[in-house]
Amino acid sequence: MQSINQLFFGLYALILASLILGTARIEIIDKQSYLKSYWLLSVSLRALAFSLWGLVPFIGMEFRALASTLFVGSAIFLAMLFRSWSVEVNNQSAIRNSSLFLAVFFLMFIFISTFDEKITYRALWVGLVSFIISLWEINELNKKIKAKSEYLLKVILGLTLFQTGIAMLTVISIIFFTPQAIFTITENASASNYFFWITLTTHLIVYLFIGSYLYQKIIFSENKISREKDEIGRLLSEREAMITSLVNANRAAASGALSASIAHELSQPLAATLLNVSILRRVLDLKNTQNTIVEPIVNLIDKEIRRAAEILHTIKSIFKEDKIELTEFYVDKILKKMKPLLDSRAAKSGISLDFILGSASRTNLNFSEFQQVIVNLTNNAFEALEAADMKDKQIVIKTCDFESNIQISIADNGPGVPEKYQHSIFELMKTTKDQGLGIGLWLSKHIIEQRHAGTLAHFRSDEGGALFVVMLPIKA
Repeated sequence: MQSINQLFFGLYALILASLILGTARIEIIDKQSYLKSYWLLSVSLRALAFSLWGLVPFIGMEFRALASTLFVGSAIFLAMLFRSWSVEVNNQSAIRNSSLFLAVFFLMFIFISTFDEKITYRALWVGLVSFIISLWEINELNKKIKAKSEYLLKVILGLTLFQTGIAMLTVISIIFFTPQAIFTITENASASNYFFWITLTTHLIVYLFIGSYLYQKIIFSENKISREKDEIGRLLSEREAMITSLVNANRAAASGALSASIAHELSQPLAATLLNVSILRRVLDLKNTQNTIVEPIVNLIDKEIRRAAEILHTIKSIFKEDKIELTEFYVDKILKKMKPLLDSRAAKSGISLDFILGSASRTNLNFSEFQQVIVNLTNNAFEALEAADMKDKQIVIKTCDFESNIQISIADNGPGVPEKYQHSIFELMKTTKDQGLGIGLWLSKHIIEQRHAGTLAHFRSDEGGALFVVMLPIKA
């Protein structure tokens, strides 16, 4: 029987040694800087106690007291581990606890040594002290479970309660049923030996569950850290986006002031040029000259100067948010007037420009601003196709009445807007062009949606290019 007991002690010591190796690299959890030390000390002392009990017949009887003392010491550190789960341990309390442990350990070793020849007294003393420590462990586990109920903690508590009851039965059975001639626990072959091994097995299972609990905490901690890193990354991205928005807002304010200033400055020479054209026309009228070459040129200059003045006035009013005047227009008629200008650009670039005009409705709009939007959108299409290395380049401008709106679509068969820019093409100062300012599309959307109660949206055309759709409410 002694050999079997020694074999079990060695086996249990090896299991605990494996547990030590498996958890020795566990990082500090939940900011408890002494949790790892308590755990490793408890497991190490228990493994050493089992080893000494198994080796006593070979190394000498004087190690019996040391093994018993180490066993009780491991229980103390286990209770301190449970306490560290609910109470933060600082340097001062750690030093105090360590000093107290050393004093108790020394006194216990001296006291147990006095019963070295009597296993019943030694078992009674170790059993009573372990019982008190088990009550401490149960109390600390209860506090932790009340603060945060977890399945593994409840299992550990249940096993601790069970081992406490079995330990008392073991002590009682050793006192009443163990022969007095036995000097070491390995010699015990009585009924009390079964209670003893049930108790130690329960202790071992408790340690295994504690190891599982610690690994669970590690996984939870790592997942929490990962989530926090992701959240920090998201917040930093939002911060950068906010800073970028503020920078763009500042640039927009500066652009508004600059545009208004430029519009103001250019309006004066344009007005002077328009006056000179009027004078030239009067001179021609006074001379009663019907020049078929000069007159059309003068009329064209006059028309373009007035158009430039209107555009400048529009830009100035947009940034100043002036109230605009809306007039009823047929959209198709406006586009027909713009067709010669757009056809000229298309012919020059070798692009097929088709008009499919199918709207018969009117809408309230500002002629100059609407014209500017169409020019902006078609210019984008022209520039995309001019930069594309392809044949059969085509732009289609189409209108139709759709429910209570007039729909104007401008589609091309170019490369389209890159996917990474599609969500931001209408933002101010955002551009896909190397030389672009990021104003045209933003300005067009502002004109349509803020000043004409319509919508402007971007889609991918059936040919894979860009498709911009303007919706304007039909005038009832």
